[in-house]
Amino acid sequence: MIALPQFLLYNNPPMSEERIPPQNIEAEQSLLGCLLHDSAAVVRVMDRIRPEFFYLSAHTYIFQAIQDLTTQNKAIDLVTVAENLKQKDQIDQIGGRDYLAGLDNSVISSAHAEEYAEIVERNYVLRSIIGAAQDMTLGAYQPDGDPDNIVNDAQKIIFELAQRKMRQGFVPLSVPLGNAYDNMHNASLSLDQQGIMTQFKDLDHVLGGFQNANMIVIAARPSVGKTTFAMNIAVNAALKQKAPIGIFSLEMTGEELAQRMLCTEAEVNSHKIKTNNLNEKEQIRLSKAFAQLSAAPIFLDASFEMSIVEIQAKARKLKAEHNIKLLIVDFLTMITSSDMQRGRVNSRYLEISGFARSLKALSKELNIPIIVISQLNREGERQQKSGPPGSAPGSSGRGSRLPRMSDLRESGEIEQVADVVLLIHRESYQGYLSDGAEEDKTAQIIIAKNRNGPASKTITLAFHEEYTKFDNWTNERPPDAA
Repeated sequence: MIALPQFLLYNNPPMSEERIPPQNIEAEQSLLGCLLHDSAAVVRVMDRIRPEFFYLSAHTYIFQAIQDLTTQNKAIDLVTVAENLKQKDQIDQIGGRDYLAGLDNSVISSAHAEEYAEIVERNYVLRSIIGAAQDMTLGAYQPDGDPDNIVNDAQKIIFELAQRKMRQGFVPLSVPLGNAYDNMHNASLSLDQQGIMTQFKDLDHVLGGFQNANMIVIAARPSVGKTTFAMNIAVNAALKQKAPIGIFSLEMTGEELAQRMLCTEAEVNSHKIKTNNLNEKEQIRLSKAFAQLSAAPIFLDASFEMSIVEIQAKARKLKAEHNIKLLIVDFLTMITSSDMQRGRVNSRYLEISGFARSLKALSKELNIPIIVISQLNREGERQQKSGPPGSAPGSSGRGSRLPRMSDLRESGEIEQVADVVLLIHRESYQGYLSDGAEEDKTAQIIIAKNRNGPASKTITLAFHEEYTKFDNWTNERPPDAA
């Protein structure tokens, strides 16, 4: 090992005289020597090593200098690195030119640069784990320490370490541009590669599927079908695309949700199951649906009173264990917090806004679409139903009886952070049919917001209330057709 400077500056100082954090100074020196000796080695390791990975601050400074020169497309050697450090007044802090020369002369070949980089990275990860544990310990000793927040912060660090190979820093536009072009080309060959498809063809045509890192809000008044719509999408994606799906059900029990899925997939009236009045064909369909759903990669958590911290932690774990492609949270306003449980909430509006921001951040962190179910406020319904004297139902001053994004309960932050907002409207449910009119078995899916595509569009779907199922609808196939 090369003789170190008389003074040592550590990125992670020793915890005690007996316990030194995981490190390998010789591997750090050998890696830097490879980079000084052969600029081709820089290209091979630069995407996996960051300055903070080094245990010695002197090595961090040297690596940062190499990074700077790489960015500027300048030659990397003993002279240029020393000059870069001199300009930043760091040359003395790394032990001077003699130490750099020692690094340069310590290797004959850069053939093992990747192995040295792996050792450096592994020790950094171990130190980070120790740091997370120390932070948890210090937080737990605080009189006002919040256990949920302490655990969530530590889990976030651990998850980021587990996903570190998928992360990247700044890259030239040509890199994501090439990826986007390839994705567009692949999508033209196969629509399934575009995103999580709802299997509702008109909706998929407009949205192109649900995209990674997007938050999709599905909202409606109570009992209109927002949970049904979300579960239909989940089952469609799991069965048709074999996509692992995670579902947080804060309102319904697991058994209730499973029975609804079973009736939907079998196209059997749930009332017939409750009254044990199934015919032979329905029993066969039910058995077939049971077999299909049992094999579907759907993971359900129906815990009551779940906090946003718990949702984040469980979602990270589910992503790590089963690589879920879609997450559903049913629903937003039933999420709790430690402050709420302690009766210390000053503003429910601000709290819901915080939940919305956290779920959007989670979608980016896990790189999956997250569906969040929300509710429309009652005020919007009153305005829709009340119009001038003698006017038709729904002909209010708003000029429409369809819901709007502003009808979202606690709407401010939700509509800001959401990438897509889908509002569900059913004429028959909301009392707009005239007396004696035939029941309308359609539902309107209003695309109130679509950050990356056309919005203000309305998609008509069939709605089979007897077995809670949305379906594609065309003029050629009436919604009540068998």
